[in-house]
Amino acid sequence: MVMQMSSGPEGHRVDYKPWSRCVAEKPRHQPFRIWWPTEPIFVEGIGGASADGMIPLNPEEQLGWESRLKLTRERFVTDMRNTMGAHRDQEIPTDLANLYRSAAFGGQPAAMSPDGNMLTIENGGIEVGTWPADAMLRHIAEEVLMAYGLKPNDAWDIEVADS
Repeated sequence: MVMQMSSGPEGHRVDYKPWSRCVAEKPRHQPFRIWWPTEPIFVEGIGGASADGMIPLNPEEQLGWESRLKLTRERFVTDMRNTMGAHRDQEIPTDLANLYRSAAFGGQPAAMSPDGNMLTIENGGIEVGTWPADAMLRHIAEEVLMAYGLKPNDAWDIEVADS
């Protein structure tokens, strides 16, 4: 995912966008048996969820690759379906809830107001238009479209034969 921050007379806004919308190159092809259940779409930062996107200075506090949370497309879509879809669990899994935090992909977006105050998502100075979890779901859908040779914007131009 790519974080895009914009500023204007209306204020500051952060949007997380699918990778496929921000780069010209096509993703590498993976067989479905690897792409869906094993290849991660999200890997937790070396500071872990509690670090709010910051990298701990003490190397002993940094998480190694094997210790970091990795979400596959299968697990992410299943969690989204069970939490936000027709079948609703009472609790949102922690892994999914963390993807609705501004530091999910590292760092905290901030801006300075004209009067010198620090603006953040937490203090309401920066609006979030699209959260990381929403951009990830869109990215997966766009990968499927590209697998069928369609650009994401072409999806609405498909003619369906009458049955």
